[in-house]
Amino acid sequence: MKVTTERVDECVAKLVIEIEDNELQPRLEQVARRLSSRVQVPGFRKGRAPYGVVARFFGEEYIRGEALEEMAEELLRAAISEQGLEPYLPPALTAVELKPARLEFSVPLGPVVELGDYRSLHIERPAVEVSDEEVERALERLRRRHGQEQVVERPAEEGDLVAGQLVIVDRTGAEHKLEQFLVQASAEAKARSVVPELPARLLGAKAGDVVEYEVELPADYALSSVAGQRVTVRFVAQAVKQLQLPPLDDGFAALVGDYDNLEALKADLRERIRKEKEDRAEAELREKAIEALAQIASVKYPPQLLERTIDLMLEGTKEELQSRRMSFEAMLKAANLSEQDYRERLRPWAEQTLRQQLALQKFAEVEGITVSDEEVTGLVEKAINRGLAADPAMQAYLRSEDARERIRADMRASRVLRRLVSIVTGEPEPEQELLAPEEMPAPAVAVVEGTEEAQTPEEEISHE
Repeated sequence: MKVTTERVDECVAKLVIEIEDNELQPRLEQVARRLSSRVQVPGFRKGRAPYGVVARFFGEEYIRGEALEEMAEELLRAAISEQGLEPYLPPALTAVELKPARLEFSVPLGPVVELGDYRSLHIERPAVEVSDEEVERALERLRRRHGQEQVVERPAEEGDLVAGQLVIVDRTGAEHKLEQFLVQASAEAKARSVVPELPARLLGAKAGDVVEYEVELPADYALSSVAGQRVTVRFVAQAVKQLQLPPLDDGFAALVGDYDNLEALKADLRERIRKEKEDRAEAELREKAIEALAQIASVKYPPQLLERTIDLMLEGTKEELQSRRMSFEAMLKAANLSEQDYRERLRPWAEQTLRQQLALQKFAEVEGITVSDEEVTGLVEKAINRGLAADPAMQAYLRSEDARERIRADMRASRVLRRLVSIVTGEPEPEQELLAPEEMPAPAVAVVEGTEEAQTPEEEISHE
C-alpha cells in the first residue's frame, strides 16, 4: 500500500491510497467465494466456482469494487495512522479507481484560529435610565390587568374589548371556527392579535356586526393548516366591553401587592424596569463583544464543519416547528422553498455563528479558562442542599457524568463571556456565581414525571 497526503488548504488534506494487486488479490478471492455461494454459477455447485469463472460471470470490475468498498475503512485507518493525521470530522471518500486500485479521501482537519489583538477592543457599556413615562406606562398596563369589564351599547372605541366568534376560511373554502375570542380594538400598528389587522378593523364595530376581510397569514402561523395562505377572516361581534379601571391610589397599590402606598409601587416598578433594561443591555453588550472578537480574528475551518452547522440549525428548526405542532414541509410549501433553498438561507447565519463559536473557543484556550471538577461538584451539591432537587431521580441525574459535563460547559461559557466583557469594557471581572443553581440543566424526560402536554395550534392562538 502506498499512501500520499496533499494539503488542499490549512483545514483539509487529500489522502490517496494506492493498493497493489498482490495486496488486493486475497480480498478479491473472498468476495468471489461469497458471491458464488449466494448465486448459482452455471456448471458449478454453490461456492465451488473458480475465481476466473466467477470474475467472468459477475464482471471483474464489480468484484474489485466490492473488495475496495469492504477494505476502504480498514485502509483509511491505517493510512491516517501512518501519515499522523488527526481528522476533525469523519473523512469522505471522494474518488475510486478500480485498476490500478486507488482510493482518494478528503480529510477535514481542525480549525485554525488566530485571535488578533483582542485586548485592544473597547466597547462602552450603555447607560441605563428609566424615565417617568416608562413607569407610568407600566403602571397603566398593571391597571388594565386589574380593570373590570362592563358591556356597553355603542360601537367599539380605542381600548375597548370586543367579544365574538372568529372564523378563518382557507383557500379551499373550509372554515376553521375559533370561538369565544376577546380582542382589544386598537389602531396601533403593534397591537397584538390572533390574526393580522383584526384590532384596527374592530374599531367602530358593535354587537351583531360581522367584520370580514382578506389577509395573508405568515408562514409560521400557529394554525399550520392555514399558515402562509391568503385567507378570509370573519369576526362575528357579540358584545363590546369597556374596561373600568381602578383609581390610582394607595388602595390600588395594596390591591396588586404588598405595598404601603402608590409611591412604593412606582419605586418597585422603576426598579423592575431598570433590571430588565440592564439585562437587555448586558445581553447586547455580550453580542457586540463576541462579534468584535470574531471580526478581528482569522478563522479557518473545513467546509464539512459549516455543512454540519447548517445540519444542526435545520434540525433545530424542525424540532421547534414540531413542538408547535407545525410541519416543516408545510412551511416550505407555504414559502415556496425547497429544503436546499432553506439551507442556503441558513448559510450566512451558520457562517457567522461558526466563526463566533470558534473565536470564543480559542479565546477560552488563550485565556486559560477552565472549570474544575471541584467547582462542578460544589454547584451540584449546593443545588441539592437548597432543596432544588428534592427528587432522588433528579439528584442522581445531577450527579451523573452527562449532567456534570453540561454544567461544566455552562459554567465555562458564563466565565468566558464575563472575561470577554471585562476586557472590552475595561471593568473588573465580577466576582459572582458562575451558574445559579436554579439554572441547572433539566434531566431527560424519562426522569421527570408529569410533564405538560403541548398545546394544540388552536389552544396556542385562542387568547390575546
